[in-house]
Amino acid sequence: MKEEIDARRPTNNLVRDNFQYQTVESYMCTNCHATVLKQQENICWFVSVPRRQDTEAPTLQDALRLSMRPDGRQLLCQHCRHDECRVTTKISQLPRTLIVQLNRYVFLGEESKKVRANVGNPKLLSLNEHVADDVTRPPEWKCTKPALCILSDFEESEAPSSGPSPPSAARGLSPVPATAGLPESAAADSPVSAGAAASEVCSWELGDTNQPPSFKTPTSALKLGHALKKAAEVGVGLAARAEDAERGSRLEDYIRLHQREWGDKISHAALSTLDLRKMNLQDALPLTEDLVQLSNSLREQIGEVATNLAGAHSCNEETKLYNELVTLTSASVTVFNKRRGGESARLLLETYVNRRRGAANKDIASTLSPLERKLAEKMDLVEVLGKRKRRVPIILAPFMRNAMDLIVRMRPRMSLRGNPYIFAKAKSKSYVPGWAAIKSACGTCDLKKLELITSTKIRKYLATVTQVLQLDEQQLEWVANHLGHSLDVHRQFYRLPSEILQLTKVSQLLLAAEQGCISSYKNKSLNDLDVKG
Repeated sequence: MKEEIDARRPTNNLVRDNFQYQTVESYMCTNCHATVLKQQENICWFVSVPRRQDTEAPTLQDALRLSMRPDGRQLLCQHCRHDECRVTTKISQLPRTLIVQLNRYVFLGEESKKVRANVGNPKLLSLNEHVADDVTRPPEWKCTKPALCILSDFEESEAPSSGPSPPSAARGLSPVPATAGLPESAAADSPVSAGAAASEVCSWELGDTNQPPSFKTPTSALKLGHALKKAAEVGVGLAARAEDAERGSRLEDYIRLHQREWGDKISHAALSTLDLRKMNLQDALPLTEDLVQLSNSLREQIGEVATNLAGAHSCNEETKLYNELVTLTSASVTVFNKRRGGESARLLLETYVNRRRGAANKDIASTLSPLERKLAEKMDLVEVLGKRKRRVPIILAPFMRNAMDLIVRMRPRMSLRGNPYIFAKAKSKSYVPGWAAIKSACGTCDLKKLELITSTKIRKYLATVTQVLQLDEQQLEWVANHLGHSLDVHRQFYRLPSEILQLTKVSQLLLAAEQGCISSYKNKSLNDLDVKG
């Protein structure tokens, strides 16, 4: 059977042979200099719009250089437990055609903004400084038909008229790789061979009567479907500009074929593979004792660091303690609120300073219990934009508020002019990532299951343990709103089924049905059942 499948697969893979390239990321600890290499395969190079230099507009070459510059990240070293490393990236294998996507959107606080600056588009891009010493050249180029045109934001007069040519040398110049051309042999039957190419890239396995078809990498199959359709739609526009009716017609045929058959032949098998893998998969949640220990440790460390910061004797010591206080406070806010890491990390200084204060509405306050009134007096609340522009609350305990007030008072001495975020390290232009703050805080605690402490798993922990409470629909909606998602998403994706609840509650119902005594428990809940096994 396997030989039959291999015989049906194409010898050439359109996606891999024409667009795939490899990079090697080097993670070097800044303390012990231990280095870890990580290899990545991509088919598209995402770059951001670089800043203008003097009076000259930035070019695509500048954007590539910006995306490949060494970067400092917070990552726990497995050798010395230091949490900072330096990351450098090099291209280890060149593609035939390099797709470069220019990201024109940046996230500023709670809003996204489009960068409308012009970016120069050179005819040739130099990759000399971005490739590894042992870089591999792309497969042999067999393109016999010139490209339609250059994908560019600029006037047609700026685009080169010649078609793509292979790189002259592995470390030499690479053509501007935003062409729509494919090898002629591939273009002739691309509507048919695209699915076969995706099947090979994602390791498609033919099923039998007992096992359905599956993919080894189902998520890649789903992403390729969207990418291929989008590429074909772009190609239709390019064909229209080049007045190439024949190629435009073939691409439109492919889009129609894709819409009708891709779901049945590719997406269905990919989704089924994902569902089967999740079935009976142990999705472990953080241990309650670990979360309690982490929360207590964060509270103690914040108080200790704040005290030391007030009595710092040098600028270096003050800066180090300030950065530590920012990281600990960010982690504490995220863990306490069970927020997505990015939501609390992107809290703006202006939002915190101008938060609403004062007593609650008298009519609402009169319905609160004494404990609830006390909490309303002690706690503060700020709102930030979460996923899908949803407003989500962040509740601040008194010790968090005191630490954040100290951070605000110390900011003028930390060279943070122009940085809008409250959780920002000294002399930085952005915020401390939420996941990095949590990992750094966990490194100081002796936790039993350190790997389970992530913002996502903490959120699932809260959604799951609330099942032991008898929450009505309104109260459950309050929990879902705090976590920043709808009630349906809360039930389907966050509230995991608890094995203990299944065994104890549902098993009593099954025993009652087996014994034929369900009618004796009329108008009672599962908690009221008392069935003897």
